[in-house]
Amino acid sequence: MAASMAARVFLVVLPLASAFSVPASAPGRAGQLNAVEKSAAIPFLSRPAKLDGTMIGDVGFDPFLISDTLPDLAWARAAEIKHGRVAMLATLGFVAEEIFQFPTLDTSPDPLAAIVKLPFAANCQVFAVCAAIEFTLLEKQYANEGEPGDFGWDPAMVLLEKSPEYVADMKLKEITHGRTFFGLPFCLSSMERHSRLQA
Repeated sequence: MAASMAARVFLVVLPLASAFSVPASAPGRAGQLNAVEKSAAIPFLSRPAKLDGTMIGDVGFDPFLISDTLPDLAWARAAEIKHGRVAMLATLGFVAEEIFQFPTLDTSPDPLAAIVKLPFAANCQVFAVCAAIEFTLLEKQYANEGEPGDFGWDPAMVLLEKSPEYVADMKLKEITHGRTFFGLPFCLSSMERHSRLQA
C-alpha cells in the first residue's frame, strides 16, 4: 500500500519539475514556424496551416488536422486550458482523498469508493457548483472576448505587475502542465483498481 501511495505521489510531482526548467519553446516563434513546413512536434508530418506558432505552447501538434475544421482556435484553446485545469485539480483531489477525509462524512480513503459512499445530496452539491461555474463562464468563453482562458481571476496576484516575458512563461507552464495531467487521473484510477485486485 505504501509503495502504491508513493507511486501516486511521484506521478503528481513529476510534471511539476518542468516548472523549474527553461521552456523548450517560447512565444513569438511565428516567423520560425512559418519558414519550416514540418511540424515541430511531429517532424515527419506537415505543420497544420492554423498552427503557426502565435499561440503560447503551439508546437504544431495536430495529427488529425482538427484545427482545419475550426473557424477559430480561440474556443479550442479556452477548452484546452479549462480541461487542463480540471485535470490538475482532479489529480490533486484523487491523492488528497487518500490522506484526508472530512470527519463529519462517512467517506473512504479509497478515492473510487468515496464517490459512491458519499451521500447523494453531497454529490449533488458538487455537481451544482460545477454547473454554476460553467454557466457563469459560458458566455465569456463562447464570445471570444479577450485572451482564451483568462477570466480575470488571480486571487494570489501571481501575474500582477509582472513583465510580459514572465507572464508568457507562466502561461506556457500552465499549458504544459495541463497537457501532462490530462492522462494522470486515468492512470491513478487504473493503479487504484489494480491495487484493489491485488489486495
